[in-house]
Amino acid sequence: MGIDYRPGGGTRRLWVAGWLLFPSHAAGATIQTSLPRPLSHAALSTLSSRGFVVVPGWLPPALTHALLADALALERDGLARSAGVGSPDGADGMRQDTAVRRSALCPLYPPPRPSAGDVDTRMLLYEATRMLCEELNDSPLLDTEALSSFHTELSYLYYPEGGYYKRHRDVPADDDGWYRLGRRPEDGGSFSQAAVRREISVLLYLNKGWRAEWGGVLRAFPEAKAEESLDALPVEGSLDVLPEGGTLVLFRSPQVAHEVMPTRRKRQCIVGWFCAVRSRTD
Repeated sequence: MGIDYRPGGGTRRLWVAGWLLFPSHAAGATIQTSLPRPLSHAALSTLSSRGFVVVPGWLPPALTHALLADALALERDGLARSAGVGSPDGADGMRQDTAVRRSALCPLYPPPRPSAGDVDTRMLLYEATRMLCEELNDSPLLDTEALSSFHTELSYLYYPEGGYYKRHRDVPADDDGWYRLGRRPEDGGSFSQAAVRREISVLLYLNKGWRAEWGGVLRAFPEAKAEESLDALPVEGSLDVLPEGGTLVLFRSPQVAHEVMPTRRKRQCIVGWFCAVRSRTD
């Protein structure tokens, strides 16, 4: 993913995971805001040692507000769809199951059509995401596989009143979480035999002034062992994160079990994954 973005004038263009996007001036006014600050050494150290870190106020207030407005605009334009569960490579594939998950999402890769929402705002999000991916790759504290910016996943995520997501991990147990790219074996197989796996999960909350009595917290189990049954994990020792606007949450996708508790208010956030890619020679 590459970017050439000059707010306030000049040529603006954006490469997003291989998609070239020329924003329209009619899509929305350029917002006056700064990009998020780099992660602190303490935050990177916590992510390394615990596999989970919460960074309050990571998104600047103006950008948080603009992203929420864009998310709501895309929802009004009908671009949100019911979020599924499972894995395309799993035994059951992707499916709708409201007993497990009740939410909707709007994918941001590939980008939504330029006429919807505010492209300038999304360009800032893409740049902030690219910079964050580079920070994690460059940090000597993390021992993850190399993260590929061209395989980043990113979506707006919408929880209605009564929405939730039951306890899960973001990486399936099959094949150690690696998902093969290209054609399925029954369709002739992939020439490259490359595979991708989610390494770092990213959450960005967008609702300012969120109250504890509204529910909707992220409940995480950073200390849980990979072999432990999800249903058997005790609430004692878990960590509840209030979905306060501007907060960034990062965690190791294969490791950290988590759930979204039922929410009593509509809430919006951004969900994403930084992924690693392996070729057949790795």
